[in-house]
Amino acid sequence: MRRALPWVYAAIIAGEIAALSWRYATDFPAPTSAFSVNLGWVGLGSMVVMLIYSVARRSKALRDLARLSAWLHFHIFLGVQGMVCVVFHSLHLFTRSYGFNWLNPAVLNFIAVAIVFFSGLFGRYLYSFLPRTMGGEQMAAREVESELNKLGALPSSLQQLLPAGPVPRGLGALVKADLQTRGSLRALAGLDVPEQTRELVSRRLKLQLRLHALGGAEKVFQRWIVLHRPLASIMYILSVMHVVISYMYALAYSAK
Repeated sequence: MRRALPWVYAAIIAGEIAALSWRYATDFPAPTSAFSVNLGWVGLGSMVVMLIYSVARRSKALRDLARLSAWLHFHIFLGVQGMVCVVFHSLHLFTRSYGFNWLNPAVLNFIAVAIVFFSGLFGRYLYSFLPRTMGGEQMAAREVESELNKLGALPSSLQQLLPAGPVPRGLGALVKADLQTRGSLRALAGLDVPEQTRELVSRRLKLQLRLHALGGAEKVFQRWIVLHRPLASIMYILSVMHVVISYMYALAYSAK
């Protein structure tokens, strides 16, 4: 079930995109319609609830309720769902009849959401370099080495799959290490190895390769966090401004 969860989320997102595409293609809703407004609320709600992952990283009670990796998958699902809702909610901004204005708070809010979304995707890619326990907890180098010792050495026939050369430094070197990881795992999949042994070897390979890239990955990831957090804060501020200004405009319009 744990492994199937991302696929369930993906199916939900695909269904939402298909349904919204059909709705907007057959009957484009007005930006002030209940459908469009509620869609915006769902998008904002998703982006607020996704913050529960930040709480789960610090809350033992939430980590006892579900693995940290499960909270991360939920966080990613809500982020993607929020972006989908915001895109459809904001489609009217790009129509000829509306008139695109860079200083419009709604436009600025959409740009902020898009930047944070794609920044989050990049952060998820960086996060994949950091070694974690099976429950999703980040592991220190000492913990990785301890687990590697418990797993034992690889058979001599698989030694060539281990990383070689200097420890990766910088984003380009990390990407190269990632490609090496994927190549090693593909090579392992093509070998005649019992399934239980395959899982143990795969775990050891992932840990060994991640340990090889750990120093560089942590530095790049920390720099990403320094950039991502203020961007997310700006996004939430602009979202509140967008909601307040929209409702002020709606009240002024209804009073005429």
